Amino acid sequence: LVKAMIEAGKQMGFEESLAALLVKQTMLGSFHLINTADKTLDELVTAVASKGGTTEAALRQFTEGELAQTLIRGIIAAEQRAKELSKS
Repeated sequence: LVKAMIEAGKQMGFEESLAALLVKQTMLGSFHLINTADKTLDELVTAVASKGGTTEAALRQFTEGELAQTLIRGIIAAEQRAKELSKS
């Protein structure tokens, strides 16, 4: 995920080091918001995704590309592999 975000920044014209810094700051900010807010994740998303805005555009692409399902499948595959490895 982080690597893809950095690559997107590079494709937008940012130097790799600046793209990496922006992604790190985004991740830290997201963590801080999730960690300190007294809202659900859905409420936080609604709060930051303005109608017709940039976050909404990104979320639409993530949904259409089934990003959440892809991540879930990857995590479950890793868990299954961990179980297999623990048996050997």
